[in-house]
Amino acid sequence: MKARLFHSTAYSDLTISCRGHEWKVHKFQLCAQSEYFSTLFASGFKEAQENRISLDDDSPGAIAALLWYCYTAKYISQNIERDGPSPLLFDTRNYLTGDKFLVSGLSELSYQSFTKQCRLEWMSPAFSEAVALIYDHGPERSHLKTTVVETARSHLTELYADRSKYKEFHELLLATPSFALDLLAVMSKQPLDYDVTLSGICAVHVQLKCPYDGSIFKTHCCIGQNSSIKCPDGHEGSFLWWKPHQVHSPVPDKYEVHLKCPGESCGKFIKTQAYLGRATSVVCGACGKTALSRKHMVITQ
Repeated sequence: MKARLFHSTAYSDLTISCRGHEWKVHKFQLCAQSEYFSTLFASGFKEAQENRISLDDDSPGAIAALLWYCYTAKYISQNIERDGPSPLLFDTRNYLTGDKFLVSGLSELSYQSFTKQCRLEWMSPAFSEAVALIYDHGPERSHLKTTVVETARSHLTELYADRSKYKEFHELLLATPSFALDLLAVMSKQPLDYDVTLSGICAVHVQLKCPYDGSIFKTHCCIGQNSSIKCPDGHEGSFLWWKPHQVHSPVPDKYEVHLKCPGESCGKFIKTQAYLGRATSVVCGACGKTALSRKHMVITQ
């Protein structure tokens, strides 16, 4: 019954458009499912008075899925866009659209499909694109974040080992440090005060007290890389010089890391120790090449 109503223009009192697509819909049906539309139509805004809403900032496929759910409470699995995204990206956009328009049922059904697609598409560029969408446009906390982090953790050895094959994933780690941070936290099995620098090397946040003026400031110090720290008033020194001036909980100065051997035919992962604020190196026992912490560190725990 409601599916027929979706396809019928009889008694429609609202037009929704999105990038060349248009739907004649019924306000009462949208208001019954979406607090967003209910509030909009009660507000007296221009869209409510003109009975026309343009949603060109959204994906046509996701808007179609939103409207179909509002009428049928079912998930549409086929994208109306001819050259639409992969199923994983389609599910991602549908989830975010449900969140935006306050239709939790759509987000829940999207998530069910999303988890299945993650298992199928983790090795594709679409996975990295989906993660970027989730972290750039999604809610601060969501099931999507948990799923993509766990998926990446499960396949991290392969994803990180072949930079040319998984170029998009490596670019994602640099472009989306909050995802890299969540991934590190899951790997360590505990909350970490870590960040990721643009060079891909991990850093630890430290809080220091300047011995000259007594000011307290927060900064970061790279693991396995020579670091120089300057306080807001310009006093500068190495981390070793600043180390006695840490406040609150001092951070460790030694970390277990993995370096990837730079040998072209080797690529072995070498487990070693790296120090906060200092570069270190280790010789690969397999090929004799030297791996540098400031250049070849791939996993920090």
